[in-house]
Amino acid sequence: MTAIAEIPIFTPRTLDLLGDALSPEKSRLLCERLELIKPLFEGFLANDHGGTAEAFVLATSKYVCPRLQFVILVLSLIRPAELTRLLGTIADFASNLLQDQGWRLGNGVRSLRNAWGTYAKIAKLLTEHLTEFSLERSLPYGLLMASTRMDFSLTATAMYLEGELPSSNPIRLEYLCQAAESDAAIVKDILGQALSPLKTTAEKVESLRRLFGSWQGDDRADEDLKDLYKSRLYRSTEPS
Repeated sequence: MTAIAEIPIFTPRTLDLLGDALSPEKSRLLCERLELIKPLFEGFLANDHGGTAEAFVLATSKYVCPRLQFVILVLSLIRPAELTRLLGTIADFASNLLQDQGWRLGNGVRSLRNAWGTYAKIAKLLTEHLTEFSLERSLPYGLLMASTRMDFSLTATAMYLEGELPSSNPIRLEYLCQAAESDAAIVKDILGQALSPLKTTAEKVESLRRLFGSWQGDDRADEDLKDLYKSRLYRSTEPS
């Protein structure tokens, strides 16, 4: 369930979608934990100082640990089947939310609509290949940070549309919409490369071993670090 656990988007209203799967006590516990994470989104969206791209890198880096802790808590409270079901339900919820409130995003609404469309495809890919992913105990290379960035962008914009984050900088709001679109595509590509229907069984196994294996001898981690530090040295208004 490692890969499945990496992409649910939790907001006050998406938690409501779990319905009877959560007791009132468990639901309250998750809502309280979500309130502890919310300042990360508020801090990014409401701030108008400094470079947006740099602020996004720092905010998503701070989000990694509390996000994983929240996912682990969710997994301890509900059955895996309920979490899998939630993936498609969240995508449907987001479509309705955008239809009702998307106008508030201005120029970013098209990017965010594309991001949620890709999210729905990711959910379908994961549920169709649940067996393969359930056998793995590590994450594909790059999935953790790509899914964290996607999660941050989708969660923050969804909370904004839900009225949970009333203060927002329009520039940063549009940036999040664009980042959601690009990072959702990256997540989908990472998972799709390992599960391509064009590959033979042996090739799929080799791809999964490469993606889920040790980083030893893999210089892509060093390249990612270089990109991260470049984002702090050179300011940009474009999503990474």
